[in-house]
Amino acid sequence: MNGQRKPQIEIVVKLAEVLGTSIDYLLGFSNRKNFSDSKSNNLDRIQDTLEILGLLNDNKELSDSQIILIEKLLDANKEFIKNLKDSSSKGA
Repeated sequence: MNGQRKPQIEIVVKLAEVLGTSIDYLLGFSNRKNFSDSKSNNLDRIQDTLEILGLLNDNKELSDSQIILIEKLLDANKEFIKNLKDSSSKGA
């Protein structure tokens, strides 16, 4: 082991809630400390993540094949996503 520890996701989520920031900011994936719940900011967050992953082209767009891949990934993980949604609503 390299002396680094990885916190459980639940701890990271609670830290973000307590500090009023995003998980992305805590993990160093974003320079923005806070996100509002508005749809445009949610879309900005998704775009930021796609940029970090290097998935956007020069026009900051996804290709048709990438959109299809994302749709397939979401479809294949419906149960996981449902469980995340259910567990977050129970904790609220």
